Amino acid sequence: MPRPPTDPPASDGARAALLAAAEAEVAEGGSAAVSLRAIARRAGVSHAAPAYHFGDKAGVRTALATEGFRRLTAAMRDAIADSDAPTPAREVQAAGMGYLRFALDNPALFDVMWRPSSLHRDDPDLRARGDDAYAILVDAIAAAQARGWGDGRDADLLAVLMWSWIHGMATLLRDGPLAEQGDAQTADTPSAEELARAVGRILIDALAAPPTG
Repeated sequence: MPRPPTDPPASDGARAALLAAAEAEVAEGGSAAVSLRAIARRAGVSHAAPAYHFGDKAGVRTALATEGFRRLTAAMRDAIADSDAPTPAREVQAAGMGYLRFALDNPALFDVMWRPSSLHRDDPDLRARGDDAYAILVDAIAAAQARGWGDGRDADLLAVLMWSWIHGMATLLRDGPLAEQGDAQTADTPSAEELARAVGRILIDALAAPPTG
């Protein structure tokens, strides 16, 4: 498509500034409040710049979600690298905790990532970065199974199960009935991460035994 003569010049710096502005707008008003003009104003660029780089509001959300999955992947990788738990499924537990921390630290971005109806779902970069994040969990399960954890169980089903555990915990702790847990600081009430870790440990320990029947 030919570019209108008023389009700003393309640059990685301008695109990054617009994405940062879009993330700030979403953090303040939620994903539904995305406005191309507001993003441009916050980034200090012309009103034409967001449409030039992203096309429309769904394009902005798609770019944000893509960046979110990239950062989620990095968070899970870092959590695995930092883990020294002496358990066969240590990568699985660590990947889950990295996922949870990202979700709780970036609630608005996390919300954008999981609203597929507001995204360009067929965007190749979005799909690739989402696959990268899921692959971290799949690889963690493979490493655990190589040490005997989950032996005899279908690896794909294990991936779905463990993803359901941590995504469900993240959602409940972010804005569900367990939301107040995130602010818990007392000795009698576990923190959000402690609760998620405890639930995960029960699940992981149960899966350590071979399946029956």
